[in-house]
Amino acid sequence: MSASTVDVRLGWAFHATIPREVVTSARPLNRDELRGAFRISVLRGVNYWPRTALVNGAGTGLVEITLDRQKWVWLGPLRAPIRRLIVSAEDQSGLVAALNTSPLAPDHPTL
Repeated sequence: MSASTVDVRLGWAFHATIPREVVTSARPLNRDELRGAFRISVLRGVNYWPRTALVNGAGTGLVEITLDRQKWVWLGPLRAPIRRLIVSAEDQSGLVAALNTSPLAPDHPTL
């Protein structure tokens, strides 16, 4: 993550470079929110629903990133639009804090 972009990758299966200015909010997801039709807490890898991408290697530390407008991302060799991105992070609170600060702040290390 830099002052101007958020770069999310998972091997060959997912790649997104999102301008920081389109990030509306970032918040931690708790376990109760992960239950439901899709059972997000048990899914791993790259999953996609209309305008939502889940990119995770773990069922914990999930962060929901909401965008103010549609951005196109790479799902393997295909492009898809998103407005919501859910990622797993080793430092969930650090990622949330970094994304909710001004994009004019100095570069942050990759999270």
